[in-house]
Amino acid sequence: MLEKLSRPGVNNPDDADAPVDPTDQDAVRAAAKRDHRTTAQRDHDALVTALRMAIASGELGQHRGLPCFPIITLGIDQLESETGVATTATGGRLPVEDALRMMGANPKYVLVLDLQSRPLFLGREKRLASADQRIALYGSEKGCTAPGCDAPATRCQVHHITEWADGGATDIVCLTLACDAHHGKVTPDTAEFPRGWETVTVRHGEYAGRTGWRRTADTSQQHQVNHKHHAQELYREALKRWQRHRAEFVNLWRSEELRVQYEHFVGPIDQEISAILDGPNGPPILEALLAEHDADDAWRDCPPAAEAA
Repeated sequence: MLEKLSRPGVNNPDDADAPVDPTDQDAVRAAAKRDHRTTAQRDHDALVTALRMAIASGELGQHRGLPCFPIITLGIDQLESETGVATTATGGRLPVEDALRMMGANPKYVLVLDLQSRPLFLGREKRLASADQRIALYGSEKGCTAPGCDAPATRCQVHHITEWADGGATDIVCLTLACDAHHGKVTPDTAEFPRGWETVTVRHGEYAGRTGWRRTADTSQQHQVNHKHHAQELYREALKRWQRHRAEFVNLWRSEELRVQYEHFVGPIDQEISAILDGPNGPPILEALLAEHDADDAWRDCPPAAEAA
């Protein structure tokens, strides 16, 4: 394969005039003269070409009901500005510029979701989610919605937020993504002894519309959402932690500065006061005064009668 696809002048992404037909020997020889890639670079470009051919062939089958081709998610602002980072269904990231180039090279990469024209609301008609619903969840959820789980969308099952056994509908607004490990931990309310996790749609607050998870043994009734697959939320949480640590550092610095100022201005005075008041038998000044007093009253040691004799 490499002998065919990595020849000099073939599959050179930097050559706008690279020959499309490798059998055109004249064009290949002309392109080889302006091909300055190393052997490793040519092998890399050949492998990319081989993978592109395999994807375009349609012979890769399906995974969880979807054809094996990349599903790339990016916002409308990224599409208009052509800047930023796009995400894939497998949890990968790539520059928006590369994503747009892939979309232009193969229309299979282009995905437009329209809730009005796509069958995303199936009610109780079907239990299993459709391919359209799965693709829509790939774009919105990006991965398992259990708190702290980093499993990408391609390793997740479509989960009914309200269990199918409890009357949940197979509508896009009632579905979420859950990896194999977490999906089995959600039990219907009809179970004799409910345990594990329960899922709800958050109704109010900052994360309204997201899927919240709560352990059934948790009496606080507080549901948590997963931030792992949402870069903006991760950035916001990281910014909060940085601000908190910064405030702690500033308070520590201020307290240390006050301590230094206290030692600078109050320390010597405190030492002088200690020198005045502290001594083995009391304040040193008082000891000196008592000693002077005792010297002046030394005559008291000899009674007057003894002096007369």
